Amino acid sequence: MNENKFGDFLRKYRKEYKCSLREMSDKTGISFSHLSKIERGEYNPSRRTVEIIAEKLNLDSNELLPLAGFNPNGLGEGLDAFFPKVDKKRIIFDDDTQELIDMLQDVPEEKRKEMLEYFKAHVAITTRANEED
Repeated sequence: MNENKFGDFLRKYRKEYKCSLREMSDKTGISFSHLSKIERGEYNPSRRTVEIIAEKLNLDSNELLPLAGFNPNGLGEGLDAFFPKVDKKRIIFDDDTQELIDMLQDVPEEKRKEMLEYFKAHVAITTRANEED
């Protein structure tokens, strides 16, 4: 059975405060489609996403982090990086990489492919420029 404690919490919170996904998105700065996928258990939020939600909703991140499978702040420092949380299809990366992945999940597939080709070209150009220096 797939547990979705954080997603369940988020949905209950929204219902209790009569808040739509769009309103929650406006409050947190996280896209409504991404929030919806977290609620449905399609995506696991990154640690940073949980912290942002906690901050924007004036909640204690130390209570929310365990619901998403992370150690509370100050407990087991560094364990999240040492034992990455594994979903069936992905590993949770460092916060910057995860933020990039989270943002890309809301981009249509065709546009993601276009962005990937641009990124590959940019990396190739940057790599060549660095080799010439």
